[in-house]
Order: sequence, then structure tokens, then C-alpha cells
Amino acid sequence: MFRDTSSRSFPSYFSLLERTAIKVTDNRTFIPIFLAGKAFHCGLNSQVLSWDTIIEALVEYDYDDRDPAAVHLSLHGFPSANDPELVKLRVSVVSLSLQMIADGIPIDDFALLKIKSHLVNIIGFRDVLLVPSQVGRLFQVQFGEVSEIDDIALSCVNQFLTMMDASHPVDIPSSVMAGSSDLDERPTPVLVGSVFIDVFLTMFCSVKDLNSLPVLTRKNMLETLCIIIYKHDFESRVLKHLQQDLRHAVVRALECLDLDISYDLRQLALSVVNAFVKRWHSIMGSFIYTAVEAIANLVVSQSQRHSQDALSTQANAFLDASLTKYAQNGLFANLMKRQLRRDFFVVLKQVTDSNAKNNPTSPQSLCELLLRDVLTRVVDVDHNVLNNTRAYVEVVFHEGFDSELMQFTGQQLIQFSRRAAEWNPESMNPDPLLITCAIIVYHNKALSRDILSSVDTILRVLSSRLTIGTEGLSRLLQATSSLHRKTSSEATVTNVVLNSLLEILSDGLRSKARVPPSTLNSMIEVVTTTQTPGSFPPIVSHLSSFLDLVEPAIHFIQNHPWQDVEKDFAASLAAARLILQASAQDPNVMNRLSDHGTERAAHTNLRVRSWSILVIAALLEQKENWYAGLFAQLSGFSNAYHGSIRAYSQGIGTDSESAVIDLNYTYIAIKLWILLASKVSGSGDVVEDSQILAVWNELWPPFEGLIHQFELDLGGTLYLAIGTFVLSSVAELFTFMRTLHTPIVLDVSTHITTLNRLRQLGPGDTLNQKLTRALQYMSEPPPEMQFETLVNQAAKDVVAAEKLRLSESRVVKTLERHRRDIRATT
Repeated sequence: MFRDTSSRSFPSYFSLLERTAIKVTDNRTFIPIFLAGKAFHCGLNSQVLSWDTIIEALVEYDYDDRDPAAVHLSLHGFPSANDPELVKLRVSVVSLSLQMIADGIPIDDFALLKIKSHLVNIIGFRDVLLVPSQVGRLFQVQFGEVSEIDDIALSCVNQFLTMMDASHPVDIPSSVMAGSSDLDERPTPVLVGSVFIDVFLTMFCSVKDLNSLPVLTRKNMLETLCIIIYKHDFESRVLKHLQQDLRHAVVRALECLDLDISYDLRQLALSVVNAFVKRWHSIMGSFIYTAVEAIANLVVSQSQRHSQDALSTQANAFLDASLTKYAQNGLFANLMKRQLRRDFFVVLKQVTDSNAKNNPTSPQSLCELLLRDVLTRVVDVDHNVLNNTRAYVEVVFHEGFDSELMQFTGQQLIQFSRRAAEWNPESMNPDPLLITCAIIVYHNKALSRDILSSVDTILRVLSSRLTIGTEGLSRLLQATSSLHRKTSSEATVTNVVLNSLLEILSDGLRSKARVPPSTLNSMIEVVTTTQTPGSFPPIVSHLSSFLDLVEPAIHFIQNHPWQDVEKDFAASLAAARLILQASAQDPNVMNRLSDHGTERAAHTNLRVRSWSILVIAALLEQKENWYAGLFAQLSGFSNAYHGSIRAYSQGIGTDSESAVIDLNYTYIAIKLWILLASKVSGSGDVVEDSQILAVWNELWPPFEGLIHQFELDLGGTLYLAIGTFVLSSVAELFTFMRTLHTPIVLDVSTHITTLNRLRQLGPGDTLNQKLTRALQYMSEPPPEMQFETLVNQAAKDVVAAEKLRLSESRVVKTLERHRRDIRATT
């Protein structure tokens, strides 16, 4: 009946075609079967092919060429299973079968599964297995993944579209579906395409590069997925186990939005996502969060290319519908836990504005519902939540609050602050929370009193545990400064936030409240530098309140126990700057420093350290009035300095474990006061030289006395404890004076004599080499070095001294604990 005119012929093909072809009984409908380029037509109004015949034809040549029996078949004229002509025939027959299924040709469940097994082989799935069921004649088609699809299989892939759209049902048990663990053999009515859904979903998710497929195939696959979502019941026993696979497929469709594909395909991908969210919200899980964020990013990317287009409109409609539907169900609260870009909130602003325009009579706007959802539902407050809440208030919703919303927001932000305070201070930045409060207060001034009491609580909670930066405090102070005008008395502080800030700062400096040093540093900077339009910093506008901080600041630099040295040093510098700024407003402040210097309760080395911190603060700020005011207190510092060094220069403090630290501070202090003297304004070099000489003559003799003490007690306890350090410090002091080009270096012969005396004390090879280098340095031109470098080096010396003190105190505590343990055991 069919005639093969190709150059190569296989007699067995004719018998196959004779068995599979039926005479045409109706000339109105034809299906082409392509075989080696030849077209044959069969009518469909009568049953064109019986399913038994199709399955028999597919099975006849479905063998493995590696099987030994295949060699025997080839000797009798049977073609190879991989013969291109035979592969085309199999693909054509399977494609025809899928079309017949889609067109409603009746088929039983066994034939469906056989067609399915051949389909997965043609597409190229790995690890295909047919697992017989425990009861009955059916089986389960199991298969792995497919990374690439050959071109020859695309005709079968394209048939998924019509097959999934077919509306006629079939009864199959759930046990025949791949991945199903249901052993129930009772048939369940489903659409005929449902039998192949596991194949399509696995194929769609596992193909490595969808862009490698033809555009028409990709379009068909996205349309097929959309049809699957709308028409097939994933709550049925047959498909319920494929819910996760469906989510994975929709996620893959969502990823297509970021690919460099055609505009139509991106619209189709977005339609798939929209269909899934609408149809299967009960199984979408956390997908909705990813979808909203990704589609917002799509709007951003489209806005950079086109001001407005259909894809952006479709994306905005999705965002509007999703956010409106789930505004009170935690959608936005969960989104805020993610690290969102600022562009996301710009898009959100567009969506909420459009929603408000379309729903003018709504009792609550969408943006208010979203804010309430976040404030009510978020329990685990982390840096993402705080940053995103700030961005939302800053970009989307900060105006039009009513009294109830202001109070509600304030109370909920208090809860945020308490949860945030539970975090490790190193990993939590509370500034966004304070900035959120500042933005709300600034844009709702008429109702600000409804939230100010909450802001006060938030500030106190955060300052007790976390490190607050200057940005949050400054923004909050600026937002509230315009709410309170000056009263008849400048001394009255009417700004609630400023009042709280000064109170917390005072208590923290006096150690009455637990405030981290870094937070104290920020607070001092804010109250001394923050300016608002038409106003002055608090140091000027509230001078009396500011001067009340001087005593707490002096107490802090005197008595604060350093633990985190770098942060404590920065906080001490800030307190010193506060004192120096106050001294510029009230000259009596400097007299208080001398009073503190004579207090018996304060430890002597802390007094020297306190003066050193004040000098460093003055030198770093480079303000002439600070230099002069502090230098005028040289006599007060001299008392503390002599008290600190006296015990060692007289050979009394031989048993002091802190001897090196005490003397280290005196060595640092000499350098710092020499630097300060060189910066004090004078009428010329002569005045400056006299000031430097005054400092040297005041501070050097006690230090030089240590050398005489060592010479008297060479090898004694004092020498062994601190001798190496003192001798090294003397060499470094002479080098420092020469580097600074001070007039002290004019007495170079005395310095050389002193260094030679030190060499005779037999300090050891290392120190001997250092003294020798210092002697050589005396005969060379001094190098040029920046003044700021010398100041910074002195500051580093203070930090190093405190680290040494902290280390030694830990060693002492460890030894004491060890002794107690020994006594306890004995």
C-alpha cells in the first residue's frame, strides 16, 4: 500500500507500516506521518490506529543495541535501534499518539503508561525504569532528569500543550505516577493530561539551559505550565505529591524574568507566576515573597529602559493584587526580613499611590495596612527589619498619620527596641530605628506628642545595650528641635529628646547607668556638633545644661575602667573634648581639673592618664584656645606627675606590679606636654622655646632621678623590675626631642654623656644596641616628621599601655584564682 522510494530500504519497515496504517475512510481530516522525508495520510474520523497496534510497533524495535540478541537481529535484516530512520519513525508514532490522546481518542490506562514510557525515552530522561505495581497489570514509570533535549524530540515536547489542555477525563490510580508513595490502586478520575504532568514538570525544571531551546518550544512550555496551573487539580490524590515540583517549575519561570529573552516570553513567565499565586495560594508557601521581590526588581529594570510599558503594567498589577490580598496576612512582614534594595520601596511607593488613587473611599490605605502588618507581626527584629522599616517609612509612608496610628507606632517601636537590644551589640545597629522615629516625628509635627514619650523609652532601651551611632541621634535631635521653642529662660530644656539625651549621657559618664562607651562617644559628638536650621548646637543654645556635663566627663576620664581599649579610648577622648569645649565657654572649668588632680580617692596613674587624654584631644582638634587653656594647667598636671613617679625615683615602689605601666604614662606625658608647648601661641620662636624648656625642666628631673636610683642599686629589685623600660624610654625621649627640633637638643653633649652612662649599666645586648643607635642619631641631622604623626604615635602609646595593663590584670586574676583553687583542695 505504501511505497518506499528511498535509496536505502528495510523490508521490515513495510511490514510495520502495513500493520500500523489503515485505509482512509474520510477525506476531510488527515494526519501526516513523516518517515524518512515521505508523508503518509490517515483519516481520523474512524479510529486511525488501534492503540495495541501502536504499542506493538513501538515495542518491536525498542531494544538495546548492547544486548547480545541485537547482533542476532541485525543478521536477519533488522535495523539498529539507533538507526536515524527508525528513531524518526518512533518519534513520529509517539507524536501521533500524543495528538490522538489530546483529540480525545479513547485510551485505557495501560496504553497511556506505555506511551508515557516511550515518551520519556525519546525526550532523553536518564534512569528510566518500569516498576510493576503490587496489584493489577499497571506499572509506574520512573525516571531521572534530562539536561538537554535533542531537536528530534521537540515535536513530542510541543505536543504537551494540546495534551494538557485536553478536557476529557481518565481514571488512573495515584500509584502509577512518578514519585508517588501512595500504594492505593483505586482509580481516580483526572484529566488525561495529568498522567504526563510529572514528565513535563521534571523536564521543565531539569533542562540546564532553556535558552538553548527554540523560541516556539519555550513559548509552548510556558503556556503549557500556565494551563497545568489552571486546569489540573493538585489537591487530588494523583497529583498531590507533585505540589513541590510545581512550585519549582514556577520558580524557574520566575527566573526567566531576569533572562535575556524576548518580551513575549517574559510576559508569559509573569502570567505563569500570576496564575500560580491566584490558583494555588494554599501551596505556594514562601514563594510569594520571592515573587514579589523579583517582580519589583523587574519593574525597576523596565523603568530604566521604558517609562511605561505593558510588562511593567502587568507587574505592577501583580504587586497591587498580591499586597492587597495579603496585606494583613504577614506577606509584607516576612518580606521585611529580607535584605531589600531601596529600589524595591520606590516601586512599592508607585503601587501604593496607584492603589490609593483607585480606592479613595477605603477606610485604611494600603500603605497603612502594610505598616501595621510589619509592626504587629515581626517578632525577630534584626538589622534587615530595622533597615527596611526605615526605608519604608522614608520612601513610602511617613505622612498623614492620625493620633491612634502615632500611638500604635510608638508602642510597637518600643517592642522593636527591646527585641533589638537582645542582640549582640557588635551585630546590631539601632540607628535605623531612631531615624524611623525621627522621620515620623518630623512629618507629623502636629501629633508628635503622641509618640515622643515612646521615643524617650526607645532611646533609653537602646542606649543601655547597643552602640548608637551619630546619624540616628542627630536626625532625632534635628527632628524634635523645631517642636520646642526657647522659653524665657535659656536654661530650661524643653526638647524632650535633648533632655533625655543629656540625662542618659550624664548617668553614663558617672557610671550610674550602663551605657556602652561607643554610645557615649556618639552622644557627646551629637550634643556638641548637631546644628538645626535657625538654631545652634546644644552646647550654645543650652549652655547651662551642657556645663552640667563637665563633672561627669571628668569623672569618666578619671575612673572609667577600660575593658575594650579602643572603644574606651575613643569615649575618653570624646569626654576630654567635651571638657575642653566647656572650658572655652567657662574658664573655671580648667580649675576643676586641678581640683580633681589632688583628690586622694583617685589612683595616681589614672590622673596622669587623664591629663594625657586631655592633651591628645587638644592636639587632635588643633584649637588655639584649647592649647592655651590646657597649658596653663601645667602646674596642676605637674603635681599628678611627680606623685606618680616619686615612689620609683626614691626606690620605694619596688613591689608595685604596675610599675612599668605607671612609668610608661609618665614617659608618654613628657612627650605630649612637649608637643603641647610647641603648639601654644607666642610672640615668636623665643617664647615657644621657653615654653618647651619650662616643660622639660619641670618633668625631666624626676625621670632622670630614676637613673641615679638604678646606679645606686644596680641589680636590685627596682632595676630588675623597670630598669630596661626606663633606660629604653630615656633613649627614645632624646630621639623624640631631636626629631621635634626642640631647643633641648642644643644640650647634645649632656644627652650623649647620659646615654654613655646608661651603656655602662650593662642592660643587655638588645638595649645596648638601642642605646648605640641613639648615640649615632645624636650626630646625624634630625629627620623631618609630620607633627600629626608624632601626636598619633603618642595616642597609640596610650592605647598600648592600657592593653598591657589589662593583660597584666587578667594574669593576676588568673593567678589569684589558681591560688584559691589550691587552698580549696588542701
